[in-house]
Amino acid sequence: MNAQDISSLANNEAFCKELLKKSPLLNKICLEHAEGLLNAQIGGVEFCDPREVEVQVEKSALDILFKIIATQWKHCGDNYPHYSVLCSKRYQPSELDQSRLEEFYQTGRGGADAFIELCAKNGVHLKLGGSCLDFGCGVGRVTVHLAQRFSSVRGIDISPGNLREADVIISKMGIENASLMLLQDPSDLQEIDPVDAIYSMIVLQHNTPPIQYYLFSCLLNKLKENGVAMIQFVTAKKSYKFSVSEYLKSHAVQGFEMHALPIRHVLQVIRDQGCQLVSITRDMAGGGDVASYTLLIRRSSD
Repeated sequence: MNAQDISSLANNEAFCKELLKKSPLLNKICLEHAEGLLNAQIGGVEFCDPREVEVQVEKSALDILFKIIATQWKHCGDNYPHYSVLCSKRYQPSELDQSRLEEFYQTGRGGADAFIELCAKNGVHLKLGGSCLDFGCGVGRVTVHLAQRFSSVRGIDISPGNLREADVIISKMGIENASLMLLQDPSDLQEIDPVDAIYSMIVLQHNTPPIQYYLFSCLLNKLKENGVAMIQFVTAKKSYKFSVSEYLKSHAVQGFEMHALPIRHVLQVIRDQGCQLVSITRDMAGGGDVASYTLLIRRSSD
């Protein structure tokens, strides 16, 4: 058996499930690994002092921070768009054949399904057939599946390269109820029409706290009455602090970064925008060394 055969088996879900049933040793290794990731999340990262994370800044500072992120994600979209969305070697440009491209887009179905299931579990009415915003849509991985569940979907992203790929897959699949928008300025969000639903996963964590705070406020402001949002945040990293002046001395110019928005600030935005937190669920979307949560938020009719 060669390396390609082994790789094929390793990515065969049915084979892996059967192997887990028959191998106590493999089961033990997987459980220990999962436990280690959970302990890493719980131990030492939960506390993040919100007083040491700057979130409200002048428009001039916000513009500078936004340009930095735009530059980073232009680089990602131009050089490794799919890999920048799911950081697996399988999706690097040199490894991405037609089969893996189809596999990549199939992973987005789970995101759309999770939104529906989370609402159902919490007794929240999600207006399927209404309008949906996929914020940080990237290459359209989840957008194409949201389009099958809502009457209209708008995908918004900061990366021109990623949006080019999203446009390709939307056209290839013959999807007519999805549109795309390049976010060129944070204030662009203020110009979009209100929507019934908002989806945003593994997105805001790559923005600095002031950008997250501003964008989150704008997003919730665009929820219609009884509208629902599923949004994920990293709320803490070990020893995480953020100061605009300090950040500008050392920010990255390529690739992407991981930032936290303390839960106190997240809750403050929800209150300020007249919305309600319906549920908060621990997730692994930010990796094993941060505190990451998926929030279900609703704008009530009261």
